[in-house]
Amino acid sequence: MNLKRAIVSKRQNYIDEYKTAAEKVGAMLKPLSQRQLSWYPSPGVWSVAQCISHLIVSGNEYKYQIEEAIKKASQERFVREDPLRYSLVGKLFINMIEPPVKRKIKTQKFLDPAIINQKNRLIEEFSEINEELISAVQSSENLDISRIKVVLPVSKLLRFKLTDAFAFIAAHERRHIWQAENVIKSEGFPKA
Repeated sequence: MNLKRAIVSKRQNYIDEYKTAAEKVGAMLKPLSQRQLSWYPSPGVWSVAQCISHLIVSGNEYKYQIEEAIKKASQERFVREDPLRYSLVGKLFINMIEPPVKRKIKTQKFLDPAIINQKNRLIEEFSEINEELISAVQSSENLDISRIKVVLPVSKLLRFKLTDAFAFIAAHERRHIWQAENVIKSEGFPKA
C-alpha cells in the first residue's frame, strides 16, 4: 500500500468509527424506556443517559479544539504525505481509556454529563457531534494530521497530534458506549 492510500485509509477508519458509534448509540437507546434510560446500578455509577450525555458534552469540547487546529493548520498550509503516526503520549492516553476499562478515571467537572434524559435528543445530539467530527476529518484531508497539534480539554498542558486526537475521541466513545451497555446488563436493570 502506498503512503497516500495509507493516509486515506487511516482517515476513513476515523470516519467509520464515528459512524459506527452513532449507529450503535441509536440502536442501544431506541428500545429503552425513560426509566431504563435514567436508571443507574449504584451511587457514583452513571446511567445510560449520563454516559451518552457525557460524550455529547466532551464531544463538543473536542470538536471545537480540533476545528480550531485545522483552521490554523489550513492557513499555515501544513501539508505532508508521510504516514500518520501516533505520539507516545497519544498512545498512552488512547490505551488508558480503551474498553474494557481497567481502571476508573475521574471526569473533570466541566465534562460532567449534562442532564439530558430525552432519548431522541440524546440520539440526535450524539449523531450531530459525530457528523461534525466526520466533517473535521474530511476537512483535514490535505493536511498532515501527524504534525498538527491540538489541546484536548482533558489536559490543557498536553498537546496531542491531531491523529492522536481523532483516535482518542473514538476510544473515548467506545469506552462510554461499553459503560452504557454494561449498565443495561446490570443486575436490577428495569424491564421496562
